[in-house]
Amino acid sequence: MEIREYQRWLEEWDRARGWDRVSPSHTLIHALEELGEVARLILQWEGYKNADSLEHLRADPRTPYASGGFGSAAHLTVALFLARTGTQAEHIPFRGAPDIVHNVRAGNVVFGMPQTQVALPLIRAGQLRALAVTTARRAHGGGIRAGNTRRVKSQ
Repeated sequence: MEIREYQRWLEEWDRARGWDRVSPSHTLIHALEELGEVARLILQWEGYKNADSLEHLRADPRTPYASGGFGSAAHLTVALFLARTGTQAEHIPFRGAPDIVHNVRAGNVVFGMPQTQVALPLIRAGQLRALAVTTARRAHGGGIRAGNTRRVKSQ
């Protein structure tokens, strides 16, 4: 099949399904989202990037975590958490809480500590899971059921 013949066939295929009315930017966004889903599935199959326990952090000090940039509240909070638990992780700085949430959800990093108001809609939708909160008390309302980081002790 010649390239021109394939292009005509592809145009007819798209037109028959109404896909020719979708802008290229939307197609790219959808493809990237699907790629993130596939990447998360592969990582899950390989048994990698699971930060449900401190044992994981102790076993792999290169576990990547997201922050809102060097010296940000999210960076310093995770640094304090790691110091209190005697664990290590690799800092990957981003440009704020939305980037933290996006990269955790996409599987680019294992965890982060964004502001609650940014993560809450995705936690409620079941797309993110809250492991702990940094408030003085456990969180039970607003769709979050998680302990606080004060209860985590180094072992």
